[in-house]
Amino acid sequence: MLDYNTIVRAHQHSAGKKEQAIGRNKGGLSTKIHARIDALGNPTGFYLTAGQAHDLLKWC
Repeated sequence: MLDYNTIVRAHQHSAGKKEQAIGRNKGGLSTKIHARIDALGNPTGFYLTAGQAHDLLKWC
């Protein structure tokens, strides 16, 4: 399994709810999209975290 992730900027009005995976850092609001893929590159799962959260917290 391979863990692939990217960071996405969020609009300022997206940060209203606490349940959303939106983080605040020096560059503004951000969200990381993590995807787990198999050896053939097929997605097997994904989740969202706040932009400043560590990449390996959810899969460990």
